[in-house]
Parts: sequence; C-alpha cells; structure tokens
Amino acid sequence: MTHGGGSRAFHVFIRQITRVAATTLIMFSLTTLGIALWHMFHDIRSHAQHTLAVIGTLYGTGLSQALHTYNQPDESHIWVIQGGRVVLKSPNARTDPPKRIMDGFIQTLNSYQFATSHRERTFIIDVPLNGYDFLATFLLVLLVVGSAAGTLIIRAAAGALLQKTLQPVDSMISSAEHMLNAGTTEPLPIPSPDDAFYDLSVLINRLLFDLRERHKREQAQLADVTHHLRTLLTVIQGNLNVLQRDGLTSSPGKAALTAIDSTTFKMKSLVSDLLIMEQASNFSPDLLKPMRYWDLVQEVAEYARAFISEFPHISFETAAGWDSEIQILVHPEFARRAFWTIVDNAVKYCDSSRGYIGIFPAGNVPGFIGITVANNGREISPADMPHIFGRFYRGTHSRDIPGIGLGLSLARSLIRAQNGTIDITSKNGLTRVTLRFHVLP
Repeated sequence: MTHGGGSRAFHVFIRQITRVAATTLIMFSLTTLGIALWHMFHDIRSHAQHTLAVIGTLYGTGLSQALHTYNQPDESHIWVIQGGRVVLKSPNARTDPPKRIMDGFIQTLNSYQFATSHRERTFIIDVPLNGYDFLATFLLVLLVVGSAAGTLIIRAAAGALLQKTLQPVDSMISSAEHMLNAGTTEPLPIPSPDDAFYDLSVLINRLLFDLRERHKREQAQLADVTHHLRTLLTVIQGNLNVLQRDGLTSSPGKAALTAIDSTTFKMKSLVSDLLIMEQASNFSPDLLKPMRYWDLVQEVAEYARAFISEFPHISFETAAGWDSEIQILVHPEFARRAFWTIVDNAVKYCDSSRGYIGIFPAGNVPGFIGITVANNGREISPADMPHIFGRFYRGTHSRDIPGIGLGLSLARSLIRAQNGTIDITSKNGLTRVTLRFHVLP
C-alpha cells in the first residue's frame, strides 16, 4: 500500500498483529518450557526413588555389586554413610558427599540430590543434571527460535492477507487523491461483488454522483445569474453614461453619478471574474495548447511594466536567466489572466512608500516550470495562510485595503484548470506567488 492514510492503517494493524502473535507465542513457549521442566524433574525424582528402592534393602556384597554398576559420569552418584563416615560409594562418586545432609530432595546448581536414612545407614543419591541441562537449553533455544520464526511468519501472512483484502481501499484512496489534486469528481473503482468493500464503494459512488449532479446544477444556475447580472449592469452603465453626458449638471449630482458608475464598474468586474472562474471549473484539459515559456514571461513582464508605470513609488525588476526554448502546456488566455491578477494583487499590497515588485524564474520542480511574482509590504500572517485562496477571504492585515478577496481564488481556479500549481510564501517582508505549468517533453 502506497498511500498515506492506507499505509498508516496498514502498518498500525501489522504492528498490532505482530504484538499479539509475539505475546501469544512467548506465553505458549514459557508454558511449554515450564511443563517440560516439571516433567523432567518428576522423572529425576522417580529415578532417584527407583534407585533407592533397588539398593536400599541390600547389604554387604550385594550392595557393593549394585553400587559398582553406577560407573558413568552422567549416572547417579551414590554414597552410603554409616556412623558418620562413607562406608560405600559408587565408582563415579569421585568427590566427597555433601557435608550437610538433609532428608528429602534438594536441588543444587548442577544436580538433584535425594537423601534418606534407613536404619543405621544414610543413602545419598546425587543425580547429575548435565544431560537435562542440555535438553532444557536446547528446548529453550528451540522455543525462542520457533517463537521468533512464528511471529515473522504470522506477520508476513497477515500482511499479505491484509494487503489483498485492502487492495480495493487502496484503489479508492488513489482515486480520491487524484480527484482532490485535479479538482474533479469521478466514480471510484468498484471491486467484485463478493468483496467486503463492494457495498461501500457502490454507496460512495452514488453519493459522488449526487454531489456531481448537484454541483452541475449549481454551476449552471450561477452562470445564468451572473450572465443576467452582467447584462443588467451593462444596461445600467450605458444609461449612466447618457446621464453623465446629457443629464445632471450640479456638482452633487455629478458626484453621485460618478460613484454609481464606479460601483457599477466594480460589480461588472466581479461578475466577470465569477464567470471566468466558472469557465475554468468546467474547462477540459484536452483543450490545453503548447506555448513557448519565454513568450509568456515576456507578456507577463510587459503587462507588469505598463501597469506599474502608473505608480511612481514602485520599482520594478525582471530577472535574467530565463529558458527561451522550453514549451509549456497552457490555456494562453487563462495563463495571462492569472498573472494579471497576481500582478494587480502585488501592486495593491505593495509597500505604500517605497514599493518593489520583481519577476523571477520559479524554483525547479520535476516536470514543471513557472514564474514567481514578488512584492514587498505587509506579510501574510500564518493564521491567514491556510485560507488565503478562499473566495472573498480577506486577510487580517489587508482589510483596510480596498478589494473583495477574489484575486487569489481566481488565479488558483485558472491555474488548476491548466493542471498547474500555485504556491505562496510570505516572510522577511517579501511575499512571493509562484505559478507553474507542465513542461512538454
């Protein structure tokens, strides 16, 4: 799984499976080892008791012959004590018996001892644990290795099963990410009917279809409304021109007509921007055309130079080092309008006393090339940055500057329609807006 949300869920589930499997196998191994050790020491006790049963009733030559059969190092070591001294012992009992003798079973570091008194004699049977130690160590290593291998096998099997099970979810996440990046609404891939996520994908697709149809209706209604508004405003502005030319002659009347004309012009601009945004939202990427990157740079620079010339307090700079041969895939009119909007914004929010605007090549991004428009002046606050591209959003530090907050939103709509990107940074008294376009191979 390659996507952020699905990958995180996958790894969290695998960690949980691994933790549960490791805990279960460790508990099983400890239980198995405990049962094996209990049986081992039970066998040792039984062996010691059997040895005592064999030799405990023998005397003289019979006892000596019986003890003589215990001559191997890994067999029981036997001492017979009478009157406080060793009177007999098995050939393999090369060391002295324990100095402190207690009846019953005693476990030492390397052996398991059983001592009992019978009439005037005391029998000490010392069973070495060498062979049992090896068996216990081997069993411990086997269980540890088995637990680790079992955990890895369960992890791998669970990962493969989970990956196969969640493959439809991964496909849906991929489609959702594509829709978010492209700003489109498309049906999600539907798995086979016997898949656990079939019903979920069908329901989500029904929801997406309803949302898409509702959005289309709203777009059509908005386009109709803005078109009618534009027509009505054109009529109003035409009549105002007639009144200004042939009508009122008093100063208050002329001032009122001028204010109405200015407001009408702003309303026409707003309606025009909204219409362009709707055109951009319905624009098909198949209509994009090749354009020389250098031609767009020159057009942006010429527009900026002409517009900024009306503001003597603003200095203008165009950087060198542009690539003059690269072809980009754009809608030329949308690209120009996006940059005009960014330049207008830069002038509006430039420093009011010693303004500065510069146009530079954008930083390298694989498959893209772009232009950065920079201006000095008020910085965009970090609190405003997540909302800066919203329609009609005015930043905290810009609400005393005339405007309606549609410029950046319009630019983003136009750039997204061309499958491009728009980024903005604001620090150290300089705000940079970068527009990038796809490079033709």
